[in-house]
Amino acid sequence: MAAGHPFWASLIEHIFVAHLPERLTDHRQIPMVSGPRGLTNFYLSRECGFQGIHCPARDAFHPDRTWFGLGHRGGQIAVGSHLCWASWRGKSTRRAITNYLRRKSSALPI
Repeated sequence: MAAGHPFWASLIEHIFVAHLPERLTDHRQIPMVSGPRGLTNFYLSRECGFQGIHCPARDAFHPDRTWFGLGHRGGQIAVGSHLCWASWRGKSTRRAITNYLRRKSSALPI
């Protein structure tokens, strides 16, 4: 789906009309509105309203994870893998260090 597709304008409008930032009282609501779950829920609620949208197989972007969540089994079809570190959230020092080490080790070739 190309930039400028009507889907994107409709999604942005939905986020700022149906989910006004002033109503978000907890930062954990943000991914439910604008992250993968929010995007999916928006698309599924309007599936017939947009032409030219192709949804690849789950393994293309969300392959099964391995190595305690550090790697993935995507094969040739995998484009990427969302490792869900939520680095934008506030964390304790211990959690921040753990996530930092996970990100670094996930970048190592397996």
